[in-house]
Amino acid sequence: MKFVRVLALLAILALVLVGTGVRAQEGVTMIIGWEQEPDLPSPLSNSAFSAYLTNFYARDIWGWDTERVIHAEMVEEVPTPDNGLVTFVPVQVDINGDGELEDAEAPQVTYRLRQGMLWSDGTPITSADCMFYHNVMMQPDPLDSWQRGDYPAVVASAEAIDDYTVVLTYNTPFPDYLTDATLSCGFPAHKFLGDNGAGFTMDTDGDGVFDANIDEAPYFDGFNPAELIGYGPYVLSEYNVGANAVFTRNPNWGINDFEQVPAIDTIITQFILESEQMQNALEVGDIDLAFNFAGDRPTDAEGNPIGYYAMENVEVFSTVGVFIDGIWMNSGPNAFEAMQDVRVREGLIHAINRRGIADQFAGPGAGAALTRAWVPAQFTPPDLPFREYDVDGARQLLTDAGWIDDDADESADNPRPTPRVNAAGTPFIVRFYTTPVVPRPDIQTVIQAQLAAVGVRAQLFVVNGPTVLFASFAERGILNTGEYDIAMYALSNNPLSPNGSADNFRCAGIPSNENPEGRNSTWFCDPEYDRLDFLVSVTNDPTERLQYRFAAEPIFYNAAVWSSIRPRLQYYAVRTDRFNVDSMRDMGTLSSNYFRRVEFWQPAS
Repeated sequence: MKFVRVLALLAILALVLVGTGVRAQEGVTMIIGWEQEPDLPSPLSNSAFSAYLTNFYARDIWGWDTERVIHAEMVEEVPTPDNGLVTFVPVQVDINGDGELEDAEAPQVTYRLRQGMLWSDGTPITSADCMFYHNVMMQPDPLDSWQRGDYPAVVASAEAIDDYTVVLTYNTPFPDYLTDATLSCGFPAHKFLGDNGAGFTMDTDGDGVFDANIDEAPYFDGFNPAELIGYGPYVLSEYNVGANAVFTRNPNWGINDFEQVPAIDTIITQFILESEQMQNALEVGDIDLAFNFAGDRPTDAEGNPIGYYAMENVEVFSTVGVFIDGIWMNSGPNAFEAMQDVRVREGLIHAINRRGIADQFAGPGAGAALTRAWVPAQFTPPDLPFREYDVDGARQLLTDAGWIDDDADESADNPRPTPRVNAAGTPFIVRFYTTPVVPRPDIQTVIQAQLAAVGVRAQLFVVNGPTVLFASFAERGILNTGEYDIAMYALSNNPLSPNGSADNFRCAGIPSNENPEGRNSTWFCDPEYDRLDFLVSVTNDPTERLQYRFAAEPIFYNAAVWSSIRPRLQYYAVRTDRFNVDSMRDMGTLSSNYFRRVEFWQPAS
């Protein structure tokens, strides 16, 4: 029956591919499996798969690489205080929230566009395009779908100095001027101000104030190749609803020496909505690249390759993502009494073979990639240690904390000794929660066995994330009411900023009746950490800011309330008989830039 189903899926896929002529292209063609068909172009669409498409046709001011280093794209160089493109102006703001205005400095960022860039329809790119974006973001009337974020609240003004220079001034200290509330120059102003097939304009009376809604612009009316122009290595040449999107080389990309001409002539994103069908398509060669699949397990229980790993002429590789599963420990008043002792929390982490678990469930080498801090690696103090697997050390820490092996039955050949007890004879039993997301329940079981080896019993609970584990204090969520001892889940950091998370780690974030929106569910609270974390969020100088982060992280580390357990990697599978995988490994790290170096991809030799 399974064989018949596979043949049926292949037959359907063959009809789709033949019907749209995806291989009938001149030159080198790559077909990428696309597991969701986008509804609208980004950023109006909420689909991540719309954002992925922009990598082919729409670059912007700057991007970032696999190491999360920001690099220039449409601008000559990334603005910094060192190159003089970031200066500071005096402002008075209530920094501390005490109602009093303090003297402070707000950044003023100069954007210098590269000269010679053209939109894919041949129109020159100028500062007018940047100013169009600014005007959209500052539009007083509500926008239907355009997300403006912090931009209107923290930006004071934008001024076009000349055709290639724009100065953006903030109204408050804002050290994240490279990663949040930035100016964009990636939308062609002329397509929104009258030069489109529908005669649409954002400014009907020409007074400079937008009186139309950007949702109505032809640019966002589906995927129309005549309207969806951009600055990128490819242009959208076809959009076949229910089948695929076809991108061909942009004739106006490559005219400047900073634009790499692609080696691939045509990119086709083939809409394949079922994971089994996606695997079949790659295995028989109907597509060349699949991504966004669960690649944590390359083999079955007997060690045999499975899925993409078992295919001939296919190589699987991964890049670091933004999420990492962590072990969170409750140090608050509702936790089991032992959990309030930092020695116990340290001991429990030493009892867990985190590197081994990561290798087992996230692939070989994942253990070595485990982070030492919740913040990204480039913002982690270089000398911050990693709590390694150390069973003897774990037992000693538990004993020092008053939880003893009273019957001396712990040994290397006894995987499940009786629970340790305290002076009152209370057995060491903790509540361990996670969500059903695979492979978390399996990891939970492995950790349960490792804790048992040091005399700690773990009761396992697998519950719904949004409605049970992560629900607010008012909704009686497990985390935010502190009704747990250990939990496993992921909290995304900011991959481009050293900012912490005030709601999750500062004292003021601890949930309570008086603070029902708090999210500090470990009850970690240290005034010095709060002071340093606040300084990170308002300090403009990047070197000084990083030092504050470096000083804060050991405080959080010493509390032993968070430890990494499994990197959440982004997986790719590529046909090696058609494409050079080594030319493709430098993928991005976020949903908006997975394919930002597609122009450097090469066919197989």
